[in-house]
Amino acid sequence: MSKNDNSVGGTTGQGNRGANAHRTGNTGRTQAGGAGGRKPKKTSQKDLEAELAALKAKLAQSEAAQKKLEEQAARGAAPEENGEVIERIERPQGEAGDSKNGFILQDAMGLQDDRLQYEAIGRTMRKNVIRADIDYTIDFRRQDPAKLAMVYKLTRKAFPYLTRARFPLDWAVAEMVKQYLRNKRRYGVKKQYIPDRETRKREREEAGSATRNKRRKGPAGSRHIDDVEEDEEDAPGNADSGGPVEA
Repeated sequence: MSKNDNSVGGTTGQGNRGANAHRTGNTGRTQAGGAGGRKPKKTSQKDLEAELAALKAKLAQSEAAQKKLEEQAARGAAPEENGEVIERIERPQGEAGDSKNGFILQDAMGLQDDRLQYEAIGRTMRKNVIRADIDYTIDFRRQDPAKLAMVYKLTRKAFPYLTRARFPLDWAVAEMVKQYLRNKRRYGVKKQYIPDRETRKREREEAGSATRNKRRKGPAGSRHIDDVEEDEEDAPGNADSGGPVEA
């Protein structure tokens, strides 16, 4: 029984060693085949030259962009929050809308090739003029500065292109407002909604004169302080009148 057991055990042991050897051999061949079967692809000279050319092209673009930024900065441009550079645009001489002695506003704003944005800005500006309750019958220079500032701010908020870094003192929107009010007055005069320019000027002067006379008279015929001061300045003995001065 012992001999048979040893025989069986020996046979089993030899079988296991054979199986292990077989698996080891297969694994070795597989690893060898994996390492030697797929050789790394060699990069050709042509591929290297193409890659080098692409890198040179990117470098040239970066240098050109950097040069442009430096030139804009030298002209007084200001950086945006996203790192881009805004070219400062000054107001041209003359009156907007006068192509002979002034300038065309759309071109002066740098929007000669962007009519859609220019018209969109104009529509928004007109809405904001109404929102700010600006009286179109009054000349631009007589408008309430606070109302005008409101129009500038709202329009600038709707169109980041109108930043003050590009248009100092909001001159572009101001010129739009001028044109809009002027056109409204002309149409009103044509349709007889409002009197013409000369009549408005005369009425304004008469109203101002009446206000000054009323202020000078004061209540119950009393004299206004301005009249008293004027009389005192011209009175004898005043240092400014040239008369004798009392000690």
